Amino acid sequence: MNKKFWLIYVLAIFIYSPAYAFELFGSSEKTEASNESVAAKTDTSEDTQTAQNAEPEQNPEQKSEPTIADDFTDHINMSKWLYNEEDKVFYQLGITYCRYPEDTKYEKLALFIPDEYMNCTPNNDDTYTCKAELDSRKNGRGRFNSKSASFIMNINAPGYRAEPALTEYADYTQYTNLGFIYMHAGSRGREHGAPYGVTDLKAAIRYIRHNQNIIPGNTNGIIISGFSSSGSLAAILGTSGDSALYTPYLQKIGAIEGRTSDAVYAVAIWNPLTNPDTANEAYEWNFGQTRENMTEEQQKLSDSMAKAYAQYVNRTGFMLNNKALTLQQGDQGIYQAGTYYDYILSIINQSLNVFTHETHFPYVTHAYEEKEMYQRQTGKKFTSEDMAAADDEMRTSAVKPIELAGSYLTFDKYLTHLNEKKKWITYDYETRRAKILNLHDFMVTLKPAIRAIGAFDSLNRTQVDNLLFGLGDGKGLHFDALTAKTLEKTPYHKEFVSDMKKQDQLGRTVGQRIDMYNPLYFTMPSYMGYRSAKVAPYWRINSGLSQSDTSITTEVNLYLALSNYPQVKQVDYHAVWGLKHIPAEQSGSSTENFINWATDVAIRIY
Repeated sequence: MNKKFWLIYVLAIFIYSPAYAFELFGSSEKTEASNESVAAKTDTSEDTQTAQNAEPEQNPEQKSEPTIADDFTDHINMSKWLYNEEDKVFYQLGITYCRYPEDTKYEKLALFIPDEYMNCTPNNDDTYTCKAELDSRKNGRGRFNSKSASFIMNINAPGYRAEPALTEYADYTQYTNLGFIYMHAGSRGREHGAPYGVTDLKAAIRYIRHNQNIIPGNTNGIIISGFSSSGSLAAILGTSGDSALYTPYLQKIGAIEGRTSDAVYAVAIWNPLTNPDTANEAYEWNFGQTRENMTEEQQKLSDSMAKAYAQYVNRTGFMLNNKALTLQQGDQGIYQAGTYYDYILSIINQSLNVFTHETHFPYVTHAYEEKEMYQRQTGKKFTSEDMAAADDEMRTSAVKPIELAGSYLTFDKYLTHLNEKKKWITYDYETRRAKILNLHDFMVTLKPAIRAIGAFDSLNRTQVDNLLFGLGDGKGLHFDALTAKTLEKTPYHKEFVSDMKKQDQLGRTVGQRIDMYNPLYFTMPSYMGYRSAKVAPYWRINSGLSQSDTSITTEVNLYLALSNYPQVKQVDYHAVWGLKHIPAEQSGSSTENFINWATDVAIRIY
């Protein structure tokens, strides 16, 4: 773009919308100021705070101008619809949802609409020209019609990978047969660096909402779902609606702006990997007690991280019944006491008792489901080596857990097996209540660590999250300020500080980009982003209680934050006994249960 054109462009912005211009050219300063306040609240080292507030580094290679997409229009072309007669669905692929896409392999949208909702006439080729059918008396499907139908979007980005746009028809009749409109949004991922995955999904949501008066359905009823890292993206979208933090990134790709919102209505997630600012520390608090054969240095590092997590909990203020939960020193391990500890234990006990009351014996374990899920996600045959953590620099051996496999004829045989090494579960046959004696024995028996120390921000920058918070150059960066402080007197400290000084193309530090991938930043009063975004009113959170991919505190903290957030109307949280890192359900399939839940919350719009 030449200088003359750029000056005309800037002048036009100021004439057309002074408010927009102020947001465009003032967003960087506002975000920097916000980050300084966050740093002041989070007890990081002086070096780390300096790193997060440093001036942007100039990189001439990162100044290329975007290319305008030839196929982008503000509104969907209603003369390009295709029809699947068998599924009774009109659909359209390859809809470019932003003006300056960085990668058209990903940044495109697809829509699948029940045919009752459209009034269409065939063109000379295989396409149709359509308009939304406005007479809702004639066009119902399931419990919805062309005016009331909600939109479903499932995110599929395992390991935060980029999700390609659809290039051919896909069957989503499990949704469209019930009257939902299905939307599929391709998006960039860890290869490009945060926050581009969330940015693209926000741009897609804005584009759909901008077309409210052209396409059928109610774009105020967007319902999203995701598992694992995809669940993390869904959780971020659900908590960061219309946040100003993303404005410069949305402007960079030419997303729809003005008053168009990117907030969503409802979120369903399974085993999300959220809260990157404390993920390392939470993992050691939860799993450090399961490690064995650690060196003195490793033990000290693990304990320091666990202590840092306890300090975080005690100053963050997670609330239950209007009282702040706290962690304290105890006899069962470092900071294994206090009201926060008791609450975690109560979640596990509740999960166990739901299992004992609702499970019919003989009971067949779910190990086969975990293998099927792994193969579906990776395309590879399941092996124990495949499930090992990527970072093995500080890897230590975890204790060997009780293996639950095959079938158990009676509950007594199941309980005897669990107490095989040591009695840690009691059962009252009169009240039919089971009780776990302490968190330590539960973890050692069923949930030992599978990740190394530095579970998410590894010492050699090899975890998925390191790449996610990198700069899109294929290299990972350190991002955890608490870990940086823990390592102050080690050779790793300089590497952490150096990484956290680095900034992306828009001059944002790692610390600022962490905020954009942390649902708690928008939902907890102790974070500067509290109440700065629109939070989805309806939530469903499920986790496999035996998973070792992330701490149990991940879902619990999000549940507590949402339960106390004024805008949230309902949060369903289920910790499912005996299941690991899969879309865990107490009974039935995750898809069927999600659809039933989505139907229930969708009709509440009216």
